[in-house]
Amino acid sequence: MKRSEVWVLLGLATLFVLMAASFAAPDWKTQDAVVNASGVSKSLFGPYLFVLPLIALLLGAAMIGGIYLAKEEAP
Repeated sequence: MKRSEVWVLLGLATLFVLMAASFAAPDWKTQDAVVNASGVSKSLFGPYLFVLPLIALLLGAAMIGGIYLAKEEAP
């Protein structure tokens, strides 16, 4: 096994352990960890109602353009 493969496996294992700990450890019912979903949605879609979809369209067009430019042409 190459040294770079060992580092990749070590990084993935660390990421998995951190993700598992973040799902298992917190008590989601405490008052400190309460996430108000309506507050988040109002802050995203309130003042940025037209900007957010416009950014999504621009990013989608950029992805399509990047794929088109990266595609190799057959001789």
